[in-house]
Amino acid sequence: MADQVVVVSGGGRGLGAAISRAFLGQGACVAIGYHRSRDAAEVLAAEYPGRGFAVPLDVTAPDQIRQGVDGAAERFGEPVTTVVNNALVDFAFDGDAQPRADELDLPRALSDFVDHVVPELQRRGRFRTSYDGHTLRSHLGLSVPAVGAPARC
Repeated sequence: MADQVVVVSGGGRGLGAAISRAFLGQGACVAIGYHRSRDAAEVLAAEYPGRGFAVPLDVTAPDQIRQGVDGAAERFGEPVTTVVNNALVDFAFDGDAQPRADELDLPRALSDFVDHVVPELQRRGRFRTSYDGHTLRSHLGLSVPAVGAPARC
């Protein structure tokens, strides 16, 4: 795990904090993504000096995803190797007030991570899979570019 650079969206509290701690406890470097839980993410990062890094990461904002992924790579000196898309968009602990699963735009957030992380891993020779960009997107349930359009991942 020591060679892993991990981004955990929603990584500062609850299940995300547990996921972040699990990776950190095994020696990984972790960008602890937060949207509204900056203090919690910074406290967690401070528990693991040099390996924990609190980073603003609103999964509904592609620019923040790019900045978070790039910030993690810059901070740790290696590209991101693992993404845990744990964040829930506008989540509150009130089941009756929650949007239905089919109303959430989670594929877009996952697509933004794929678009930004996979090309860097390919460039560095660290993305090892038999999937090409189209197949990977299809496997993940993401939209696939039209035939003849270049794949972005």
